[in-house]
Amino acid sequence: MQCFRSHFGIGPEAIVAIIADIKHNKRENIILSHLMMTLCWLKLYETEHVMSGRWGFGEEFCRDTVKQITSRLQCLKAKKIKFGPFDSKRIYFGTVDCVHCDRNEFRTDPNSKWYSHKHNGAGVSYEVVVDIYRDKILWTAGPKPASTHDLLSFAVALK
Repeated sequence: MQCFRSHFGIGPEAIVAIIADIKHNKRENIILSHLMMTLCWLKLYETEHVMSGRWGFGEEFCRDTVKQITSRLQCLKAKKIKFGPFDSKRIYFGTVDCVHCDRNEFRTDPNSKWYSHKHNGAGVSYEVVVDIYRDKILWTAGPKPASTHDLLSFAVALK
C-alpha cells in the first residue's frame, strides 16, 4: 500500500470513490489508465517525456489527457469541500494553526521561499481554523510558501 500511495498519492478505495463521483457528476465513464496517469502526474510531477515512456502514450496525448482529467477532478471541488452553514447568532471558538505539507520542489519556481523547516525540504503552508466544541474545520487559507511565518498568516487573516 505504501508503494502504491507513493506513486498515486491516494489508496485504491479513494480512487474507486473518485470514479463513482465523476460518473455521478458528469454521467460519463472515465478510463482507469488515464485517471491513474493523472494521479501519478499530480503526485510525482513527471515530465511529458517520462509519462510517455511509463504509460506508453505519446507526449501530446499524455499532456492533453492529464489536463482533461485534472479539470474533471477540479469540478468535484465544490461538491467535496464545503464549509458551513454557519449560524450567525452563534459565537465560534476555534484554534488557529499553520500546517506544512511537503512537496517536490517546484520546477517552475525553484526558490528558498518554499523551504519548510518542519519537513526539511520544499513545502507549502495552510492555515486551518478548527471549532474546539464541534471538532469541525471552520476555515482554511492557502497554500502559501512554507517560509511564511505562522504569525504573518494569522495577522493577514485578521484584516
